[in-house]
Parts: sequence; C-alpha cells; structure tokens
Amino acid sequence: MSQEQIAGIILCIIGLGLAAKPTLVWKITESWKTEGSNAPSTRYRTVLRIVSGAAIGVGILLFIGVLK
Repeated sequence: MSQEQIAGIILCIIGLGLAAKPTLVWKITESWKTEGSNAPSTRYRTVLRIVSGAAIGVGILLFIGVLK
C-alpha cells in the first residue's frame, strides 16, 4: 500500500467523522469561543458538510490513484 493510498484512507476517515458527528466537532473546536450557545449554527453545519464531502472526495481520488 502506497503513501497516497494511506493518505486517502485517513482523509476518508476524517471526512466521515466530520459528517457523522458535527456537534462533537463543534464542541471540541469552537464551543469555547461562544457564550450562551450550546449547539452549532446551521451555517456551521452546512460548511462542515461541504468540507467533509471534499475530504471524502479527495480521499477517494488519492486511494484510487488519480491524484498523486
């Protein structure tokens, strides 16, 4: 297994984690910056879905060898 394939697998795992648990990601990375809010905004969730989709897409392309 090449380094590109390993990177592709890691990116897919990160992307799936972002897509599956957006509230947990927000609590870990952003909750300390806000006062009085205990959940991410709709805009934050939308951006996180776009980023996770891009990570999964790039991960797949790396895994199959299109990107090097």
